[in-house]
Amino acid sequence: MNVESAGGDTGDPSEEYPLVLALYVPRFHRIPENDAWYGDGFTEWTLVAGAKPVYPGHHQPDLPGELGFYDLRVPQARFDQAHLARQHGISGFVYLHYWFHGHEIFQGPLDEVRTSGSPGLPFAVCWANENWDRFRYAATGDVLLKQSYDAEDDLAHITRLIELFKDPRYIRVRGRPLLVVSSAHALPDPIRTVEVWRAACSRAGIEPPWLVMGESDDGAIDPAQLGFDASVDMLAPLTPGRTAPEGSPTVVSYREVVTSALGRDTPPWTRYPSVVPAWDDTPRRQNRGAHIWRDSTPDRYGQWLAAVLDRQKVAEGGNGIVFVNAWNDWASGAHLEPDAHRGRAYLETTKRVVEDVTGTKPAQAETADAEVPATVEDLYAELYTRHRDLQASASGFLSYADRRLRAAQDRFTAELAESREESRRLAAALAPLEDLVALQVARANDLEAMLAELPPRPAVLRGPGNGVLSDREDSSVPARAQGRTRYLELLKACLTRMLFLNDQPGQDRVELAKLRAVRMIGKDWPEEAETMVGMLRLDCIQECVETVIREGVPGDLLEAGVWRGGATIFMKGILAAYGVQDRRVWVADSFRGLPVPDEINFPQDVLEDLSSFDELAVSQEQVRANFARYDLLDDNVRFLEGWFKDTLPTAPVDALAVLRLDGDYYESTIQILESLYHKVSPGGFVIVDDYGCIEACRQAVTDFRVANGIEDPIVTVDWTGVYWRRSGT
Repeated sequence: MNVESAGGDTGDPSEEYPLVLALYVPRFHRIPENDAWYGDGFTEWTLVAGAKPVYPGHHQPDLPGELGFYDLRVPQARFDQAHLARQHGISGFVYLHYWFHGHEIFQGPLDEVRTSGSPGLPFAVCWANENWDRFRYAATGDVLLKQSYDAEDDLAHITRLIELFKDPRYIRVRGRPLLVVSSAHALPDPIRTVEVWRAACSRAGIEPPWLVMGESDDGAIDPAQLGFDASVDMLAPLTPGRTAPEGSPTVVSYREVVTSALGRDTPPWTRYPSVVPAWDDTPRRQNRGAHIWRDSTPDRYGQWLAAVLDRQKVAEGGNGIVFVNAWNDWASGAHLEPDAHRGRAYLETTKRVVEDVTGTKPAQAETADAEVPATVEDLYAELYTRHRDLQASASGFLSYADRRLRAAQDRFTAELAESREESRRLAAALAPLEDLVALQVARANDLEAMLAELPPRPAVLRGPGNGVLSDREDSSVPARAQGRTRYLELLKACLTRMLFLNDQPGQDRVELAKLRAVRMIGKDWPEEAETMVGMLRLDCIQECVETVIREGVPGDLLEAGVWRGGATIFMKGILAAYGVQDRRVWVADSFRGLPVPDEINFPQDVLEDLSSFDELAVSQEQVRANFARYDLLDDNVRFLEGWFKDTLPTAPVDALAVLRLDGDYYESTIQILESLYHKVSPGGFVIVDDYGCIEACRQAVTDFRVANGIEDPIVTVDWTGVYWRRSGT
């Protein structure tokens, strides 16, 4: 494929458009070297599937989408990749090529593409001429394959590449086959290497390669000094900012990377830009300080691609190239291929940008792509031949593995002797502790015996002095008031299911005591209860509602964020117990869980993303059924269904005596306060559920109080709940 013909038939490269070439990683299949170095069956997918998040909200593992965990030895997998690439504006693949002084690895997929003639997508190669060491796969740093160079190897290497250059699909620039060298500065005598290559090509009757060098981190130099024709920037990501300490990830903004790349000065030679859809090499560097570009999105990638594609169109026309790093570098988090999280989003963006900048639509699959892949019989015949060849060359790897095994055995023998000596020292040190352990066991047995002798007790053990049941044992309190108190206590015990955490025979009393303590302060998510706020926060609701009833503070009761409705059911139960019929209870919720945080307007909520918790999505029908279960559903229970930003500003509420917030997010909390706080009557109460456990919620309350000059003291209820009483007249 010739760059000059990429944009049309005008013959003038300035009126044509650049190629968009995606770097292609061929390492997704087994090779004998990896089996020997890392164990049978190791591939890049082993790293990808085993990645874990390194901070809250970190998206790992990043798993493949529609193409699945493919094996590049299978023709259908390569066919599907090329078909997707062509449909979405990719002009061709640039295969990574691993050559170590005559020894190649991962060459199988490209060799099969060349010999089979399928798929028909144009291609070129990039010689990744760095040493191959274990750091590539996040292990110890010993070198497994070392690069070495001499004139004889230069000739052998170009002879191998000429086989590829002769393919009619091979990409050409100005009539010359494109060859990228990732670390040209590592060549000891690049001028000699280039001269050997050009002479060999001349003897073979083909044009010398159009040589593109990857720019090193040490700074850009004129490629002509090394005998090269052009350079390409950022084939490996240049991460702005300082380097993180060992074990800690370096996290930078994607915007910062794009700004740095687009802000580079234009050199006097030909430099091809590259764009990177995302970068997160956690799978390779799980515990060694991964490099992560935060906040990459398809739109931001598209803006970067559009900018460099437009610049190349103006500067180079049909001779221009934009490299995309990469088509499928999954272990570095850099891929255009569909993933399980965003699907084809990055591919669709690539297609849209290519269409917008070049004014052309990506070609559909050509006849070569439509060819049927090799049959199973042909595939297995080829694999059998390769199997015999691999068996013949396996002895060297087995010898290497044997040497490694013996070294490991010697090391483990020394470590075992040291561990045995340490065990003897520990045994001597632990001997005095045996008596102490026996004493503790005896005390634990005595405690169990004491608990077994205690009589059963109710689930909620309450008594005088806690401000709630002080009238239970007071004979001067009317029987009606005592009955009301007992009803409300029973209602709380039912709503929290504390009623069933009692000391029934045969149950573990210690474990029940722990469960009661947790449920009392609402530190669990009960499976059956209508509320998770716990007894103490229900006590707070009771105290506030009884106060506004007793003192005649006007207004309704409203909770924003109700889950299964337990707190609002209790509010209605209090009104029913006191015979109050002129106040309404408002139940405000989306009834479909929490939204995805708005990372643009409310970045405080990104680390508190609860949108994926299906257990938080409870329908309005279920909440209504829960009200009806307690015979508390009537016309004075009103529902406000939808996102707070849509329902609360226009809610038909005249005044509020109690406003309870349980929105979790900064966005939800600030929307509740801005929409409803001015309706809270003087003497009314504002209760905040998540103040102590969610920083974003606490910040929203603080910001609102400061902005509105609210100085009413905040009262702590338990580990997370607070309230304040609105002053004024």
